[in-house]
Amino acid sequence: MLRRVKQLLLLLGFICIGWFGWQLRNIVLEESNTFYPAQIVYVIDGDTVVVLYEDQEIKVRMIGIDTPESVSSNKMENTYEGRLASSFTKKELYEGRKVYLEFDEQREDKYGRTLAYIWLSMDANSNSFEDFKKNNFGAILLQNTYCKPLSYAPNDKYKDWYNQLAK
Repeated sequence: MLRRVKQLLLLLGFICIGWFGWQLRNIVLEESNTFYPAQIVYVIDGDTVVVLYEDQEIKVRMIGIDTPESVSSNKMENTYEGRLASSFTKKELYEGRKVYLEFDEQREDKYGRTLAYIWLSMDANSNSFEDFKKNNFGAILLQNTYCKPLSYAPNDKYKDWYNQLAK
């Protein structure tokens, strides 16, 4: 009988340790992934979109990447590659699509645009290069269009990963 009680207590201990471990994992993921839900309203060009965020439409310039021009008022600056990148973004970030914004140190550029990374899944682990390649839209652009990495301090959290993808 005493042996049976010890086995049950041991089993209960393992269950508690597992449960606390799972809770700790969730806390760590929540702290490392600070994603804010938004909804695509429309695409301006390959690296700039308008989203509905906290009941307001805001213009978001994606951090860490740069696509060639496609909607410049100076028509000579617009390129075929820019139009391809813009078309790709429009296809992937269609009106109404739910996305997740991640902000870095500086939240606005000199043009008044909100600066953010755009993620396609809230469940992505921002500390995983594999998740980054599959779920960070800037990374997806780098892998599929004429796009280059571009970072300005202090917004350079994923600079090394973007550069790695551009090779």
